[in-house]
Order: sequence, then C-alpha cells, then structure tokens
Amino acid sequence: MIELLSPAGNKESAIAAINAGANAVYMGLNKYSARAMAENFDINQYIDIIDYAHIYGVKVYLTLNTLLYDDELIDALQLLCRLYNSGLDAVIVQDIGFASIVKKYLPDLPLHASTQMTVHSLKQVKFLESLGFTRIVLAREMTFEEIKYIAENSNIELEVFIHGALCVSYSGQCLMSSMIGSRSGNRGKCAGSCRLPMKLYKGEKKIISGHLLSKKDIYGLEYVNRLKEIGITSLKIEGRGKTKEYISLVTRKYRKCIDEGKMPLEDEKQLLQMFNRTSKSSGYFDSAQKKESISYKVAKNTGLLLGSIIESKNNMVKVKLEEDIDMHDGVEVFGEEKEISTIVTCIKDEKKNILNREVKRGNIVWLGDFKTLPKKEKKIYKTSSKSLILNEQKYAKEYYRKAKVKVDLKIKLDSKIEVTAFLRDIAQKIYIDLKVEKAIKNATSKEDIAKALDKNVDIPFVYEISALMMDDDIFLPVSSLNEIRRKITEVLIDRCKVRKETKIDFEGIKLNEVKEKNHKLNIDSTLFVYRFKEENIAKYNSYNAQVIYINISDILKINENILEKLGPDIFVYLPNVILKNLEKKIDSSLEEIVKNTKVKGVLLGSLNYISRVLELKKKYGFKVFLDYSLNVNNVCSALFFKNMGIDLVTLSPELSQEEICEISKHIDVEVVTDYVTVMTMRYCVISSFDKCNCKNYDYILRDSYGNSYNIITDTNDCISKYVRSIPKNENITVGVKRKCDIS
Repeated sequence: MIELLSPAGNKESAIAAINAGANAVYMGLNKYSARAMAENFDINQYIDIIDYAHIYGVKVYLTLNTLLYDDELIDALQLLCRLYNSGLDAVIVQDIGFASIVKKYLPDLPLHASTQMTVHSLKQVKFLESLGFTRIVLAREMTFEEIKYIAENSNIELEVFIHGALCVSYSGQCLMSSMIGSRSGNRGKCAGSCRLPMKLYKGEKKIISGHLLSKKDIYGLEYVNRLKEIGITSLKIEGRGKTKEYISLVTRKYRKCIDEGKMPLEDEKQLLQMFNRTSKSSGYFDSAQKKESISYKVAKNTGLLLGSIIESKNNMVKVKLEEDIDMHDGVEVFGEEKEISTIVTCIKDEKKNILNREVKRGNIVWLGDFKTLPKKEKKIYKTSSKSLILNEQKYAKEYYRKAKVKVDLKIKLDSKIEVTAFLRDIAQKIYIDLKVEKAIKNATSKEDIAKALDKNVDIPFVYEISALMMDDDIFLPVSSLNEIRRKITEVLIDRCKVRKETKIDFEGIKLNEVKEKNHKLNIDSTLFVYRFKEENIAKYNSYNAQVIYINISDILKINENILEKLGPDIFVYLPNVILKNLEKKIDSSLEEIVKNTKVKGVLLGSLNYISRVLELKKKYGFKVFLDYSLNVNNVCSALFFKNMGIDLVTLSPELSQEEICEISKHIDVEVVTDYVTVMTMRYCVISSFDKCNCKNYDYILRDSYGNSYNIITDTNDCISKYVRSIPKNENITVGVKRKCDIS
C-alpha cells in the first residue's frame, strides 16, 4: 500500500491530517525547520502528536531539514534524541554533516534525504543509500519517466511530491531570498521572492513583465495510480504553511483517489476551490513545462472563476454565475491596478430582490458589498467557500477519527473481568477488578454492555464485541460498565505510546575540535567561467588566477591546443544539476578528460559523480573541490567530505566571516566574492515568453528591487541559471577568493 504523507504546521493541522486519512504526517519543531514561518511545535506538543498519531497507526516524520550552523548541531541532536525516545518514526534532513551525526548516534532511526538535497539522479540515490539513508525525497523537477527509471533501478524507499506549491528553482539550489533580503530558504525563511513581479529583457528591450517565475501548484491526480504501479513508497502533499482546512480537504481527496483509483470531477473542483494559482498543473510529471506552468498574471490563490461582471453599481456587481455562490464566500477581481476583494455580505436576484442565501450556477445575481467597484466585463473569482471551510473544520477535532477495536469479554461471578482487545490485529489482555454480583431483579445483558462501549464521543476507538462469555443472571451497574470502557481505552492509548531510553553523552561529543590540516593548497584565487569563449583567453589569463573552472560541456568542445594557451590550471566543473543528455557525455568522456595533463582537478557541483570522481582521483592523482551548491555550512559537513577525499570546499555565500574562519581550520576553503548563481531551474523563462534560443546570452531578468540577473542557458538539457553580482568582500582573510566571468 502506497503511503499518503500529509503536512502539519500546528496541532490542529496535524489532527486534521490524521483524521482525514493520512498514513503519515511530517512536521517541524519551532527551530531547524524548512518552514520556519509556520507555527510549528514545541517539543512537548510534538510528543503529544506522536502519541495521537500512533493510536491510528499513523507515522510521524520530523522535518529537521535546514542547513545547520556549528553551534546548533548538538542542540538539534538533543531534540532529535528526545523525539526518538518518544517514538518518532523518521527524520528528514538536508545537512549531510548532521546526517552523519544522526547515523552515528541514532543508527536505528530511519533517515530520509530531504528534497532540499536536490536528488534527481540514480547516482545520487545510490550514493545516499550507501551512507545509510533509508528514503529519498526526490526533486520535484523530475518527470514521471525519470522517476520510473530510478524506481526500477533502486531498492530504497522513494517519496514523491504529488500536490501543492512548487518552487521555480531546484530546492536547495536557491539563494534569491537570501541575496535580496537575508532570508535564507536553506534556513527555512524563504520570502517567496520568486513570486514577485519580474521583467525580462533581451539587451535593453523589455520582452514582458509579470510574475514570470511564479509556478502553479502541482495537481498530480492523474499520476496517483501510475506512481503506485512503479512502486513509489510515499505520495507527499506540500503545505505546512497552509490552513487546517486545506490540509484536511487535500488529504481526504487524495485518500479517496488512492483507495478508489480515481477522483470525481466534483472532488477535483473542491481542491481547486480551496487553493490554486489560475489553474491546475501537473508540475514536471509530463515534461519540463514552459509558460503553461506559470501563473504569471496572478501569483496567489484564484479559486474558481465565478463569471464576468455585467454591471457595477451601488457597491454591488451583477454576475451570471458559473459557480454556486453563498453568503460569506470570498470573491476577488484581478487585473485592476490593485486586486479588489470582498466577503459576500449581500445577494440579490436580477431584479434586486434580497435573497441572502445560496444561489446555484446559471443564475444572474447582484453581489455585495464592494468598497471599490470593479469595472464592467472584468472576471470575478470565488476565492473561498464558507461551506467548504466549515465542513473541513470537523476533521481538526480530536478523536473525530475512530480506530476499530474488537473485544472479547469474559465476565464471571467473583472474578476479575477479562478483556482481550484487538487493535490493528494486535491482542491486548486487560484485567479489570470490578465486583460482579448476582442479579436480584434485572440482569445485565449483552446489549447493555454494547451500549456502554458505544459511548465514544471523547475517545479514539469504536468497540465491537466479537465474543462474550458471561455467567447467567449477573448484574453490573452503569458505573461499572462505563469503567470497563474507560479502562480498555486507557490501556490501549497507553499501549500506543512508544518510550525508549537511548542515552547519548552529549558532553563528550567533540564536533569542532581543531585538527591540523593534512595539506595546504598553494592557491590565492580562482576564476569560474560561466560561458567559455576562445576569444577571451587573454582576458581569462589577465585575472592572474591559479585555477580556472570550466564547465565540462565547454571542455568537450575545446581543442586541446586551445587549453594549452590557458595560464591557470584547468579544473573541470560538473554542474549541480546533471540530466540525461549531459550525463551520457560525462559517462563517456570523464576519464579521458581528467587524464589530460593540463587538467588538474574537478569541481563538483552535486553528489552525482562524487564516487566516480574520487575513484579516478586515486588513479590519476588530481585535486577534487566542492562547489557552494553542495551547501557546506558547518565543520561537520566539511570534515565529512574531507574524510572522503575532498581537498577544498567552496563555502555557502550565506556564511559569516567567523563561520568561514572556523571551517578553514579543518579544510582548505574557497569563498565567492563577486557573482553567485541564485537559482538553478528546469523551467525556461526565455522560451516561455520569447523564443527558444539557448545560445543567445543577452537575456536579463530584473526583480522588483532593481536587481539584475544574467540568464545562463544550457543546450544539453535546458537547464537555466540566474547569476547575480554580489558586493565584493575585500575583508575576507581566509580561504581562496573566487572571481567569476560570465562573458
């Protein structure tokens, strides 16, 4: 059975997800969570939800999926250990250093690789499996065929996002929010900068403006059965920042789709009513979609189209309804200078007779009240349904869901009452010390016992008597019958709680102990070339860098005699995202490239080829560096890679001078001083709004704050990178400085 995994940002949302039919929920604490803007849980609330979930056989996964700083690692491990001892079912992590700590100190806790690790290839899956990960949350940018290929060629658990918000950049590869407003997406504080209005330029000519990077939400309904068939372990709903009503509805509808193999049109319409951005999208399941996957006119929820405005007058609008409308529904008009929205507080018929009740589609009505009147012929949308919201609120009530329990009862005179309760086919023996007397008048019947057990409003179980052995003519007062129900419930709830006593000597853990570095690289500066051009060789040499990084795609096009003209040592750059076409080229050419005497090393942008490159390093003796796209954020991560054989790490641009200094005590480091890739994406804004031309380098994107981004395109697999200049940090006193050239 495929798992349905639902989000929860607070207690009510967690209860709603569980009651609505989730097999598992994923939740964050009030720190170290990739949804720091959600309410989240303190440690005691979290344990309460674990206990509640386990009553129904629902699993709980901790999202400890941010990059961690050195002074946070022990605290994060302490919190995790406490939850592990309280029955936590798995932890989802992004930070590879922290993952290595978890594996060492809590080896029995299932370890899930977050989508923030940008896992998009079989090679990455195999590598993470070798490290002890038990499940991979695949990148949301993968097509169904790519997911299928990994599923058919691996044995590890695979988790796929099936519904909810979609980032335009590969998760874990976005620095836009951090660069604009110092709110790091890798630290759970993304400001959603990509959803703001943008402008696309070709040279100085403006092509288009709008919400050019605002992706529509995933609606993976038609892929549920196909993902089940290829053996995907878990279908994941996005939405820890969404309301309890949203989580309840989406969970219920996907539960129904999984169980029944389809979703009726009315259910699909309710999903769209609850939240969508202009229309549904299948995300990347079909392909790397272009313009049709972007909500470029409106970046927020639009609900359902209610109709076009026939007339506006006296704070009311006249509309022929394309959907039902009721009092207190939300409506909104987009496309004006400013969106106009209101809650419906008055409904009149076409002749302006007051109705103030639900009106079905097809009718003409007047709706009010509008403080600002929209123009005639503008489209009006129903953005919220009061009845839909009210219906979902019941699922957020504790014990709304009932777990079925069969009970065998043995009631004998002058003996303890014996109960065998079967919860999910596990038998629990219970002995209840109650006085069983001979009946004087009315004897207690099976119906009396069943009626007492049926009082289940405030308990999580529904009881069914499967067997009853009872002496004739016995009497149990109502209080005793209620005590039987109370005792069974108490024992079963307690049995569902998991408590362990794993102890870790936190005082004895030394993560930041300074060690002598095994080597010192004689490098003062490096040059990263985004687009290599033969005519710019003199320019590249003029930087006086000791190392020049060149993308493997460019290396494959350059004659060997051209490479000889370069002054710096050449390092081959393997990008952070490597898809099918580029992978074929790398597989067939990598060893030949690193054998070249001019090539002195490899710069790894991802975990794709780390095993293969380190294997070749032993054979040919070159250096291996890591790019900042691997998000080395602490000493633990740096030492993890150093122990594997990495010679230098390029640190995250988000790190402070002090943090850089600390990591540099353990391994040689490099820092980016001028240009940084703020996004890597599979979606192409150029071909969406102009024309497909990967060889034209004149396109610029400008955001609402006036920042400009060079768009670097790739002809291999249509990957786009947005590069922004950052202020040069001349105060850096440790590490190699990196310059960039985007030619």
